[in-house]
Amino acid sequence: MSTVQFLGMPQSPLVWAVRMAAHEKGIPAEMVMLRAHVPEILAIQPFGKMPAMRHGAVELGESRAIGSYLDSLSSVHPLMPLESVAAAKAEQWVMHFYTEFVGVILGRYIGPYFFPTGPDGTPDRTVI
Repeated sequence: MSTVQFLGMPQSPLVWAVRMAAHEKGIPAEMVMLRAHVPEILAIQPFGKMPAMRHGAVELGESRAIGSYLDSLSSVHPLMPLESVAAAKAEQWVMHFYTEFVGVILGRYIGPYFFPTGPDGTPDRTVI
């Protein structure tokens, strides 16, 4: 199996999530450290968001799609339950995470580190 490449910054919770998924599945992966909205990420993810992924000829953006793809590569250590009701309930919690928590985490805590507004371009810790 060729090595999966994740494009983004390791501090991102969404990059961290796909890296954990690869680790859980035993899939070799490497980190290509790039900021959001750079040409390499925009070529894969049209909104420039992290993470993006390359695996041979496969290129994907969006952590949920990447996680599903990684899960499909091997039946070892499934990331989602196989039984339909359990899978639906797990998906429900995944979507709660994306719709309720990611915006708060990114907007209030991580974003200000990537796009600092404090003196001399430093993170404004009073805002954070």
